[in-house]
Amino acid sequence: MTVGKYLLLDGGGSTTKAYLYDGSDVNLNLFPSSSISTVGMEVAVRRIVEIAKSYGQLEGISISLAGLDSEPLRRKVSELLTTELLNLASVVKVEHDAHVVLLSNANRGCIVISGTGTIAYGYDGVNRYVMGDRGWLVGDVGGGFWLGREALRLALREFQGLRGSRSVSAALGFDSEEKLVEFLYNNSCSQDKVASFAPTLLKLIEDEEVLSTVKKGIEELAQNVMRVCNRVNTDTVYYHGGMFNSPTYIELFTKSIGEFKAFPSNPVLKGLGKLLNLEL
Repeated sequence: MTVGKYLLLDGGGSTTKAYLYDGSDVNLNLFPSSSISTVGMEVAVRRIVEIAKSYGQLEGISISLAGLDSEPLRRKVSELLTTELLNLASVVKVEHDAHVVLLSNANRGCIVISGTGTIAYGYDGVNRYVMGDRGWLVGDVGGGFWLGREALRLALREFQGLRGSRSVSAALGFDSEEKLVEFLYNNSCSQDKVASFAPTLLKLIEDEEVLSTVKKGIEELAQNVMRVCNRVNTDTVYYHGGMFNSPTYIELFTKSIGEFKAFPSNPVLKGLGKLLNLEL
């Protein structure tokens, strides 16, 4: 493609990462979430359009969005964004974030994302396969929100005398049940705030109940990954997302997938660039 400015947007559950590529350098800026599953389609589209317009005229725009979990939805969001952005760039590409992660590593295969939410995703060159995912209300097992919610449940059990220690509530920063309840009532649907407790929980796995809780989520996620790997006929999965910044999380996950092989994903920037035929 023509040398110029390209905007590569990664809309996740907590933030939207905006990479501006000028043919040699990449500059990153962070914006609020534009995940469909987090903020809804209308808000997500509006935020993406506002972010893109702030960069002026561009050669191309590629967009990776969490929450594009059905083909009709992906087509609808792609059509809305293309209509809004073609006056800024001659090429606009919109894809599910999981597919972009896969493209960062291979043209087909299996990936797992564990950040605020989770997904096991596979593509065999023709068909797409999804396990898990489906949002914080009923899905996203083993992800940041799921683990953060479990941490808050353990803290509540401590205050109500159902656990022998106060280790979780103290580590989360709550010194009374009243303060915990106040947080819950004010933030029960705040995915990023609840997810922020996940790293703390992972540091407490010497506690048998904490370890059992963490393993339950990770093992269910691993089961999803193995099913998808089998569907696309691979023994390899690439992992991506903030939860995999934890060595503890990686260790528990790799143990849970048995003989399947797990490798860290290349940066999502590579997949975003591939959508525009850019080598990054």
